[in-house]
Amino acid sequence: MITADNNAIKVTAADESTAETLILEAQHKAKYAAVEAKMQSLKEKATGVSFNAKLDDGLYLVGCGVRKKAIINVYAVAMYSSPIALEALAPFPSGKQKMEAQVALRNAARTFGLSSPTTSFVLEMTFKAEGKTIAGAIAESVKPRQGGSGSDVKDLENLIVQGVAAKGGKATKGTIFRFDCTEEGVS
Repeated sequence: MITADNNAIKVTAADESTAETLILEAQHKAKYAAVEAKMQSLKEKATGVSFNAKLDDGLYLVGCGVRKKAIINVYAVAMYSSPIALEALAPFPSGKQKMEAQVALRNAARTFGLSSPTTSFVLEMTFKAEGKTIAGAIAESVKPRQGGSGSDVKDLENLIVQGVAAKGGKATKGTIFRFDCTEEGVS
């Protein structure tokens, strides 16, 4: 049993191990509540697209950016991940050690487990494009960052083409794609 009195937490459990687990869970909940209180949505500057601070399934906004092709802003993209991925950035001061911070974030976002089962990418189209064109642009952007088989990127391209074909063949302004990355792959 957990009771709170004057900001003190009292834990009563059948054994010491259970008590320690309950205390850790309470500490994590308090820590995440404090983080959530500070989180804000972000607006991608070049496109004006806004991304929520947290997705309905509990993933947190890590950052956002834009995909440009020549002078055209094709889509805005946001990365969402678990608190573990956000914690990977904690040792790096804002704007400093960019390369090291990117490596730490990439490694944390790719480490799937119970506390971090999914990393998601949300893309919002800001320019109309054919399914094959947008699939190629996304694949081109993913290839250098993806550590798996080249066939995985081809599978992603096919999923995008099929999805856009089901919506009339074109991804228009405002079309939203979401890619959930897990240990099993992308869905």
